[in-house]
Amino acid sequence: MINLQLIKNFFVIIVAIFIIAILFVPKNKSVSQEKFEGEIYNQSSSKLLETKEEPNLKQDEKSSPTKDLTSKIETVYIYSDLKVPDEFLATKTTDKSKANYFLVSTNTVSIIQAVPTKTISKKVSKEPKTEIKKQEDKIDFVVKEKVETKKEVSPTISNKEPIKEEDFNYSILNDIIKTNQKTYFYADNFKNSSDVAVGIYSITPYKNYHILKFQVKNNSTSYFFVGNVEIKKGSKLVVCKKYFDTMVAKNRVLEGIILAQSFDKNDKIKFKLAESGNKNRKYEITIKIP
Repeated sequence: MINLQLIKNFFVIIVAIFIIAILFVPKNKSVSQEKFEGEIYNQSSSKLLETKEEPNLKQDEKSSPTKDLTSKIETVYIYSDLKVPDEFLATKTTDKSKANYFLVSTNTVSIIQAVPTKTISKKVSKEPKTEIKKQEDKIDFVVKEKVETKKEVSPTISNKEPIKEEDFNYSILNDIIKTNQKTYFYADNFKNSSDVAVGIYSITPYKNYHILKFQVKNNSTSYFFVGNVEIKKGSKLVVCKKYFDTMVAKNRVLEGIILAQSFDKNDKIKFKLAESGNKNRKYEITIKIP
């Protein structure tokens, strides 16, 4: 009985150890190692540390564009009174309008300075001619001032355009007559014929016009019909616009307005009015432009 119990206990211990081994012992995983190319060195024997150069960071001299560019550009020393950078790149151009500066030689500058700016008098000086010494072809900058040349505009002859005619009517012109301080009123120049009187009431200068106002007073027992109305300057007929009714009732006063181009001072103007039908009465009044 004792031997059988020992065997069982031993078997249980072995199973327990096996289970513990499965649970707690890590499985062996295959780890792939990457190979790196390089040099194994230490601080005492490495030449890279002695020269203090960092590997893989040094650029190839052939791949530097600035070094290739500066190696091809010729160094030129210049003198200028302008505020220019100490070092700059210049591009040659054949178009003078695009250039910021003009590049000339010192020989050219010396020749320009030798030529007098004032006019040379007829008297020739007997001083010996000084020869201009040839200097080395040093380069200098002459400033090209960017002066914006104003384009000369050829004067154009401006023909006076005719003044646009305003939109007049009787009411507008009558208000101008009333409010204009330069309106001149005539005292008494009426011409009477068979109880119908016609006369010039006022004249008003306005812009490029003269506004003439006349009246027709009908004191007769019949109607008066206005026929032709005209203005003459000397023997010439003046083109004008007329604003009035053609019929005047008995015991009524008709006011009419005539718009004409401006007259000169002291011009003598003839106003003519003719009746239409009936007695064919005619009226003529001469006024002087104030």
